[in-house]
Amino acid sequence: MELREALKLEVLQGSKVVAGRSGLNKQIKEVNIIDAPDIVNWAREGEFMLTTGYCFKDDENVGKQIIYDLAGKKCAGLGIKTKRFFENIPVNMIEFADKLSFPLIELPYYRTFSEISVSIYREILHKQASRLAHSMEINAGLTQIVLKGGGLESIADTLAGFIDRSISILDSHCHLLCGSLKSPMSEILKNLKRGHNFKALAEKDAFSEKESRRMTLKFGEEAFFTVWVTPVRAGEDLLGFIVVWEDDTNLSDLDISAVEQGAIVIALEQVKNRAVAETKHRLRDDFFDDLLSGKIESSAAVNNLGAIHGLDVSKQYVAMVIWVQNYAKLNLENIGIERENLRHITKKITKIVEDTSFQLGLPTVSAIRGNRVIVFLKVEPDMKNTIKRQSKEFANNLYKIISQDDSNIEVRIGIGKLRDSFLDIHKSFNEALHAIDMINKVGEVPVAHYDDFTIYNLLELAGGEAYIKELYENTVKKLEEYDINKQGDLVATLEAYLACGKNVSVASRELFIHRNTLIYRLQKIEEILNIDLNNHEEILNLVLGLKARKLLSPGNE
Repeated sequence: MELREALKLEVLQGSKVVAGRSGLNKQIKEVNIIDAPDIVNWAREGEFMLTTGYCFKDDENVGKQIIYDLAGKKCAGLGIKTKRFFENIPVNMIEFADKLSFPLIELPYYRTFSEISVSIYREILHKQASRLAHSMEINAGLTQIVLKGGGLESIADTLAGFIDRSISILDSHCHLLCGSLKSPMSEILKNLKRGHNFKALAEKDAFSEKESRRMTLKFGEEAFFTVWVTPVRAGEDLLGFIVVWEDDTNLSDLDISAVEQGAIVIALEQVKNRAVAETKHRLRDDFFDDLLSGKIESSAAVNNLGAIHGLDVSKQYVAMVIWVQNYAKLNLENIGIERENLRHITKKITKIVEDTSFQLGLPTVSAIRGNRVIVFLKVEPDMKNTIKRQSKEFANNLYKIISQDDSNIEVRIGIGKLRDSFLDIHKSFNEALHAIDMINKVGEVPVAHYDDFTIYNLLELAGGEAYIKELYENTVKKLEEYDINKQGDLVATLEAYLACGKNVSVASRELFIHRNTLIYRLQKIEEILNIDLNNHEEILNLVLGLKARKLLSPGNE
């Protein structure tokens, strides 16, 4: 109990606070009696010391030393009974105690130390019993919610009711999960949405993973709120935070105890939810693994499982793969952090897919595999003729939103072909993966459809790498060697010329060179390769040769 509370007890009526009034909030844990100066060697934090003053009646400096030592031991205060060995507490001792903000209490002469000690201990025990009863009531109330499957929202409501404060429950990344508002409450807090990032409202590193603390959250330039934040942990794992909005007064010890109880119950609920989610994910993962590997061959086998995981097996689907490029290989030295970062990124991408598909009216189902987010886009009958264009537009929208959301996330998006049977969705998935592989090889665009690489695919099917290398050597290799030796731009010139439909004016503008310069370069190309750029067969060979060059030199522009 606080010293100021003890002074309200009947046994201490008539006491006077003669010094250290600013320290009356010190907690009393025990009561002890000073009968000799060296008692301070055994003094402990929170002790309220009682004395008749006998040990310093002849020397005020001894009294000052006792005050200094007790303050250093963080004792709650010193109660001195006067009228026996001196009439009043010496002024020097009072002034010295005031400097240390150490409470000095003049006790009633007619009260015994035994009466004072017993009364204080009785009140401490009463408070502890009340706190224990209150704690058990809170624990029982919160535990019942978990046992009844009430969830985080119910826990938030119950905890807010116990402490009569608004609270918010955050995940481990400080994003709002749910909350319970107690009136009166600011409109700002009423408008907070699920997913709101609280970390952006506080100073850097303000959210501590291991200890509760008081902090200030800032909304704009003028709105400030004092909050009490308690981490929610399960062993070494950080699961989230409880944020208590303190309004005009700080939380009491009982309130803080209730919040800590709440953190334990929330941790239990989160662990339970995680176990349930992991089981669901494991079953979902097994289903998608079998589906994408082509192991499911029976429509009967896929019907029920497909419906459970949100797929209508009577419909056709296109597979799309969002590949997180900068997490294709994880850093083994920080594998734990890398996996957690990747998990956070892929979940964020999945949310972007859900929101974007909802806005565009395109039904999708997503699954996460390592650094890949696999999207199944449902194709209605009226979409079949335009699905390639629609799927590319959808993918480009996703790419734009992901890049704007976090410029540090580098993604590639590959799209497979529409398949007649749901059981062939694995073929569309493999085509999407192949499109990503071609994006990384050719290096032209971050989003592509499998059909965008028809020529490249034909080259690979025609004879593999040996054939591609031979085609390259028989067409544009001499141009590349010339460019290397002469610091020329003939390969880039040829690519631009062909890309612009052999239009000299357009190609020269594209290359930022004069028309005559382009004509000279084209003549040089004909001379080196001994070809005629008006010959359609030779033009086709050059187009194939340029494609072969890109396949042999991944990322070459």
